[in-house]
Amino acid sequence: MNETFACKLISPEKVLFDGQLWQLTAHDEFGSFSVRAKHQDILAKLAHGNLEIAVSPEKRTTYKIKSGILSMKKNTCLVTSDIFEPLS
Repeated sequence: MNETFACKLISPEKVLFDGQLWQLTAHDEFGSFSVRAKHQDILAKLAHGNLEIAVSPEKRTTYKIKSGILSMKKNTCLVTSDIFEPLS
């Protein structure tokens, strides 16, 4: 079984996702990065690009964002962005 972590995707209008993820992939000014369960605490300013959430290796959803903030602390991830445009 894949280890998971708690995650919320929040826009000014609503909570788009609130559940367990296997992996989250995003972009900052240095390029693409992923977080998984037990990742070291991180605070990142997200850049324009795709944000992919995966509840398992086989089940993934991708959003286009303009910018945002990602916080990962104590196995809990919070992503805020003005726009989450679904791509898949």
